[in-house]
Amino acid sequence: MSDKIYFHISPSHNIGTDLLSAVRVEELPLGIEKTTGICPSRVQSVLDEETILAALSSGQQRSTNNTDYIQTGPDSAYVLSSQAVLSVNTGQLFPDGWPTDFSLVATFLPSPSSPRGVLFSVYNDAGDEQLAVEVGQDGSSLILVYHDSDTQSDELRLTFEGAIPPQSGSPGGGWVKLGLAIKGNSATLLVNCDERETQVLNRTAFSRPANTGIVLVGQRLLDDAFFTGAVQQLVIVSSPDAAYEVCSKYSPGCEKPLPLVGEVPGGEEEFVSSKLIFQGEELGNGSWSGGEESGSGLESPYSGDVGGNGGGAGGGTSILRGAPGPRGFTGPQGPPGPKGEKGDAGRDGLAGTGGIQGPPGHIFMIPVSNYNNLGI
Repeated sequence: MSDKIYFHISPSHNIGTDLLSAVRVEELPLGIEKTTGICPSRVQSVLDEETILAALSSGQQRSTNNTDYIQTGPDSAYVLSSQAVLSVNTGQLFPDGWPTDFSLVATFLPSPSSPRGVLFSVYNDAGDEQLAVEVGQDGSSLILVYHDSDTQSDELRLTFEGAIPPQSGSPGGGWVKLGLAIKGNSATLLVNCDERETQVLNRTAFSRPANTGIVLVGQRLLDDAFFTGAVQQLVIVSSPDAAYEVCSKYSPGCEKPLPLVGEVPGGEEEFVSSKLIFQGEELGNGSWSGGEESGSGLESPYSGDVGGNGGGAGGGTSILRGAPGPRGFTGPQGPPGPKGEKGDAGRDGLAGTGGIQGPPGHIFMIPVSNYNNLGI
């Protein structure tokens, strides 16, 4: 057997948009707990480049059976609860627009006690749902909701029956490796490396979800279908082919490292919340002049032509509409209100129905002889 040196080269390019990183789930906000993912011991990395070059220059070699230099560790996943509010602006994820054809790559563990839940949902700036992927009430079906409100009037709803395998006691049992490919007028679902079903998606040509709103992870805006399981991976890839590469590239076996998924383009300092810019002036907090913010020296990422209205810096009228915010928590019950004023007198009621006939009256008999005595 020939001797080899283990090594691992991280990809030099991004392979998708990581929704979990976009909502900063690793910071463990309210309602989020960290847990072990699908692999309790995964190969993380092998020899770094410096060690490899040193070994090659000194003539050292390591056998393929020697695992001294292999680093392993558990996968990280995150348990979501109904208290979690995870959202990110869609324009921050896809500045050039949501891709027309794309793949959803996900690794998740449904909750046995409450399997139904929305993995993620997408809304436009008017609050209309554009896209959602949901585990059905029975825990075995997967539901795709698609609605491009700019080009179609009806919401499309596809149900993949029996797509989610039942819980099992095997290693990694219950975990689901999901790939969903959206291409043209079709939607193809792959689960745990097997192609399950392709359904017709009757959308219009070049249809795609809007990027003017927000993406919610684990919930909808107006629904109690919270996903309360564990999520390890939730990635949008601008290619329908990625759904077929879940088990080979995006979520391989535990003997291979996970790929480096691309970070969200543009940091917090690059994203501008909803602003109204008119001839270089902003109606709101602060002031903008041309492409710079007064007093900060930061260049505006929206300087120049915004929305095709022309004019360059300081010219034209540009309206940047903010996305609808996520649903807040239910507040405490307020105190009872003051007693109201006395209402107006009510109108007369309807006449009652006629009563039943009464019993016959008494009859008095007067003898005729009495009439004579009375002089009648």
